[in-house]
Amino acid sequence: MATVTPGVAAVEGYWLDQHRYFFVAERFEPSVGSMIGCPAIADCIHQRVEEVIALPDLAKLLTQRAGAPVELAALLSAQFDMPSPDTLAITLAGYNYLLDVRERSIVAATPAIAGQALYSPDGRY
Repeated sequence: MATVTPGVAAVEGYWLDQHRYFFVAERFEPSVGSMIGCPAIADCIHQRVEEVIALPDLAKLLTQRAGAPVELAALLSAQFDMPSPDTLAITLAGYNYLLDVRERSIVAATPAIAGQALYSPDGRY
C-alpha cells in the first residue's frame, strides 16, 4: 500500500519495516537523455538513501537472464516493487523478474499477466 508521510514532499512508496522505506527515486540519466526511476530505500536509522541496485548492474543481470541485450533505456518502462526486504520485483517487457538483493542475482523470470488481474462478471471493470 502506498503511503505519504505528512510534512514531507509526496514520495510514493511503503515501509519495509519500522526503519526502512522503499520508493522509486527519479533521476536524470544523461546516457538516455531522460528521467529514469531507480528503486531505493530510505534508511531512517542511518539517515541515508541508497539504491537497491545500480541501474547499469540491473541491466547486466537482466541481459544475462533474458538472453538478449537490455539497454539502460529499456529500464525507462520498468516497474519496481519490493515484496520483501531481500527481494526486488521488476516488471519489464512482458516479464516479471525477481532479484535476490543480497546475492545480486535474478532468481525467477515469468511472463507477466497479459490481461487485467481482476475480473468483473458484468464486464464493467
